[in-house]
Amino acid sequence: MNDWMRINFSNRSVDAAAAEALDKRLGGLASLILAAAGRMNLTADRDPELFWARHIEDGLAAGWAVQDAAGIPARVLDVGSGAGLPGFVWALMWPESSVSLLEARSRRGEFLKQAAAELGLDVPVLVGRAETLARDTNLRESFDLVTARAVAALPSLLELTIPFVRVGGHVAAIKSTAGADDELAAAKKALGVLGAGPDPRRIPYDRPDGKPCEVILVRKIKPTPPAYPRRDGLPQNKPIQ
Repeated sequence: MNDWMRINFSNRSVDAAAAEALDKRLGGLASLILAAAGRMNLTADRDPELFWARHIEDGLAAGWAVQDAAGIPARVLDVGSGAGLPGFVWALMWPESSVSLLEARSRRGEFLKQAAAELGLDVPVLVGRAETLARDTNLRESFDLVTARAVAALPSLLELTIPFVRVGGHVAAIKSTAGADDELAAAKKALGVLGAGPDPRRIPYDRPDGKPCEVILVRKIKPTPPAYPRRDGLPQNKPIQ
């Protein structure tokens, strides 16, 4: 294993054997994604060291931020999962959690199913649009934590994620700190309309490549009205303003 693939656990209460096992499994995840990256357009970061810092270590950092703020969630959904990030990373770091992935594109969905099988993970993959699946009574308002990374600006992202969250649960939006103030300002109306609390918690962290990032942790305080999410495409094209 390359030195740059070793996670720094110095500030975490993880024993050496568990840390070594997690490192190894994360390395397997990175290899699967990078092997398929070209034919599937999974990531623009094809350099292994860059990919590791920007995606694997970033997923860990964001997961630890969530864990420290809200505890380890029992049921997690990764919306717009793409290459399985951060969903697969969180499934590996929280083996006691039930993590599901949601991906609209069928070809990527097949990759995610194959990757879960190769990694030996019991991670359900839901293939379809969030606007449609959020109306499934088995999914709506049933997750403790819903996350999304590089999916949409916050006003649109909230409409695609909050309907899946149980009352008292959270959305964890992973964002670059640059621009986060503007996104939060634009999302004020969406927070109220969709049933979220008015003051999301902002948890900053530095990505290993030096980029300032943060988890915007949104708590759901009441049920989402039945009208949301609106039909396919509207959350992105006409966000709640």
